[in-house]
Amino acid sequence: MRFAFLVYAPRSGSTYLARLLSEAPAHVIVLPEYTFTQQLLARDDDSFATMTAADYEALIGRDHRLVADLGPGDALPALARRVAGQERRSVFEALVAALHPTDSSTDAVVVIKYGEAAVASRRIFACMPEARFVHIVRDGRAVANSLMRTERAYYPGESMGRDDIVYSSRLWRNHVRVLSKLSDARPDAVVDVRYEDLLEDTDAQLERVISFLGAAIGDSGSKPFALHATEQSIHPLLQADPVAKRSAAWKDELLEEELLVCQMLVGRDLVERGYLLSEVSGAGRPNRAWTFAVSYLKHWRATTVWFVSRLWAFRSRRQAIVDYARVRARRVLDQLPDRTPQQAITRAAPARSDKPPRLLLVATIEPTLTGFLAQFAAHMRSLDWQVDGLSDAATQSSQPDAFDRLIDAPWKRRNWNPYHFWLGIRAVQRVIAEGEYDVVHVHTPTAAFLTRFAIRNDSSATVLYTCHGFHFHSGASWRHNAVFRSLEKLAGRWTDLLIVINREDFDAAVKHRIVSEDKVRLIPGIGIDLSTFARSKTTDADVAVRREELGLAAGDSLLLSVGELNPEKRHSDTVKAVAALSCPNVHLAIAGTGPLRDELQAEADRLGIADRVHFLGWRKDVRELLVAAEALVHASSREGLPRGVTEAMALETLVVGAAARGTADLLSEGGGLLYDVGDVPQLVEHLSFVIENPTEVRNLGMRGRAAVEPLDVSGILQEYEEVYESLVG
Repeated sequence: MRFAFLVYAPRSGSTYLARLLSEAPAHVIVLPEYTFTQQLLARDDDSFATMTAADYEALIGRDHRLVADLGPGDALPALARRVAGQERRSVFEALVAALHPTDSSTDAVVVIKYGEAAVASRRIFACMPEARFVHIVRDGRAVANSLMRTERAYYPGESMGRDDIVYSSRLWRNHVRVLSKLSDARPDAVVDVRYEDLLEDTDAQLERVISFLGAAIGDSGSKPFALHATEQSIHPLLQADPVAKRSAAWKDELLEEELLVCQMLVGRDLVERGYLLSEVSGAGRPNRAWTFAVSYLKHWRATTVWFVSRLWAFRSRRQAIVDYARVRARRVLDQLPDRTPQQAITRAAPARSDKPPRLLLVATIEPTLTGFLAQFAAHMRSLDWQVDGLSDAATQSSQPDAFDRLIDAPWKRRNWNPYHFWLGIRAVQRVIAEGEYDVVHVHTPTAAFLTRFAIRNDSSATVLYTCHGFHFHSGASWRHNAVFRSLEKLAGRWTDLLIVINREDFDAAVKHRIVSEDKVRLIPGIGIDLSTFARSKTTDADVAVRREELGLAAGDSLLLSVGELNPEKRHSDTVKAVAALSCPNVHLAIAGTGPLRDELQAEADRLGIADRVHFLGWRKDVRELLVAAEALVHASSREGLPRGVTEAMALETLVVGAAARGTADLLSEGGGLLYDVGDVPQLVEHLSFVIENPTEVRNLGMRGRAAVEPLDVSGILQEYEEVYESLVG
């Protein structure tokens, strides 16, 4: 079995080429873009020897597309058992055998569709020295034009290229330059296929690629390219042959100034790949310079991104300057009279042979400590660890027995007072110095940043950060993302291990190099006790009590929303959708408190549904409310891995959720209905389905229960136990 990789820039026609390869009369097997295969390429070689069957089963289980392709039965655990402890290549071979058990795949060429495979070429060649790279390259002007005019899948109205010719052009240029470096280093391992040539003479180009791969001609081994249903729904034209005239559409669609800037940015790369530059009127040197400058001012977003990226590119030089400045400053301070030396907060690592390991759990507010982290504390204490908790008002915890000691911190949630920050930093330094902790596990952004900053020079404790959702995300403004991404990258320098809870954050951590790749791990949330969150635990009497409390009649339907009443939760979308329904007997209950309550009440009154929208405030009986409701409506635009959605799925209650990160991870393979964030008409359609199809809604709810079974708290606790033990081992 030999391996090859199909690499590409966005909008380059890679799906078309992959389909042609899979349908060709040659012994070629094409693998779709599984996140599992991408993780295999991102891992260090040493980590494979320590991977157990349980580790692989959990890892594969998070790739819903791969799980679906493996099919029902014991295919997943069988694959996990087969690859446990194997090296990277053997894992790939076992994966292919599991997906294509009837093929004689020993002499097959396996083509893995992965655009960024060239970045991992060193790891690929280390385990697959025969590896080949098929690079489909398209005219950069056509790519930029297509990016600017193609909507993002989950954000209608926003273009993939941000409506920015500078960004779109640079995206293509950066990709082809990475491939150029790989081609220069291994010219025998890379073949370029021009998209335009593929359209003009498909058979000749396909034969050229198959010959390069060295695939045997024959019927065996071929299989139609597995284009997933999700991808088909997003891009319905992917399985259709491309229209030749679209490859030259940029000539008519790009504005003259856009074409000029595009060619100025990528002209050299175009010429190197055999493309002819177009004449642009008024393209003399003064006009070119003026247009280029005006374009960069016009596209100041891309300019800022470029400037920041340059700063990070020269971080080693910048660090050398900072280190030199520190040395000079220290010499000056040493010459000042009567200078009181500062007390160092670093200490020697504690001897672990004569006392139990010590763990400090840090959060911003007490409810996080009590509601989410107490189970981790109790579990680790049962293993003879000493576990302390630190948060605002920690000593007021309703579960003090879960911790050995609770410590109050002086910070507050959403309090940007620098004085409180300074108090928090000093408090953390004292607690760490006195506690002699082996592991400091931080949660929630404020506490996590201040704690890591406070002990950034203390090498005695290992710092673990669980990110419950980066503050920068695809739905936020670029200014917002630039600030919070920079803060995360800064704090990443003081982090020994980063744990993320959803796929988008994992990809973002690797892409933006928040920490090095070997320091990122995906663990889906904090777990849910499926024995507690079972529909059988709630009686009909419990449901009747809640419906009576809301004044519901026998034929009334109940929708539930849970979450703080703030702009990010987008409760107003749900209120508008309920008002737009043609069913006057649909009620909406909103459990939560927050600053937008009065505004939401006024909106419900304005829409004429104030008598059918119930504001419940903070509730302890969310489980019973979820069982009483026909569906949970979760309209939030920013999530990590939403607890409310997980609980609803465990209780077999259908979830109608906005396709934000985390929520999309949970609902993409069943158990709920996804809609684009902020798309109220689409939400209305889903809610109408819920009201009109109770039987199908019930079946979907039961599928949701099956989908969250891998998130049972026992498995999550086991994963964290392994993490903790490895950090002190």
